[in-house]
Amino acid sequence: MLIEMFLELEFEEYRDKIRDSKYRQRNGYYMRNLLTSYGLIENIRVPRFRNMKFHTILFNKWQRSWSEVENFKTKLFIQGESYRDIKRIANELYGKYTMSLTTIKGYRVYRDIESAISFLKK
Repeated sequence: MLIEMFLELEFEEYRDKIRDSKYRQRNGYYMRNLLTSYGLIENIRVPRFRNMKFHTILFNKWQRSWSEVENFKTKLFIQGESYRDIKRIANELYGKYTMSLTTIKGYRVYRDIESAISFLKK
């Protein structure tokens, strides 16, 4: 997979810059799923070090979807779509089981919008 090849190249380039052999040790891989505007990419193998952190430029540590997907979901919410409708639309566009209601409700943007709406209603 192209993403995994890029991650390996980035990892090895970063590893070559480390002088101390204690920190150069590999520690296998961890698996990551990433939701893109093209669909869900499952089981991406991300390399890791034994005694230090490696952060790729492709995605952040806890990032599970790209910003285009986030912006799309935010626009749907602002237009008045319910959480269930957003989940249904996202699953149709990006594939089944790409996100749960808990994931959608957990987005900070949605909580901020809801709090602003409830404040304005008072």
